[in-house]
Amino acid sequence: MLVALAKGAGGVLALALVQPWGRRLPSRLLIRTALAGGIVLALYGGVLVLVGALVLSGVIVPSGPVDRTALRWHVYVWDLWFLVWGVLLVVAALQRRRAEP
Repeated sequence: MLVALAKGAGGVLALALVQPWGRRLPSRLLIRTALAGGIVLALYGGVLVLVGALVLSGVIVPSGPVDRTALRWHVYVWDLWFLVWGVLLVVAALQRRRAEP
């Protein structure tokens, strides 16, 4: 439940950066929150994609069994979306900061 609320808040945060109603929110707080959230998401997704890709390529050999199908799903889709979401959130925050008077 907490994760779903956090994801929903992240979506609203992203929309607040680009929608007219977001101008009513404190700009500095909005931009800083978006930058922090975007950096965390990009690092989280980036690390998981990198480590998963290293396991799939055989550079890292896990000590136990690995479900390679599930790992591929994470590397190519799920964890990659966190990386993309984080990068785009940072870009939107920087664009908003640049647009501020």
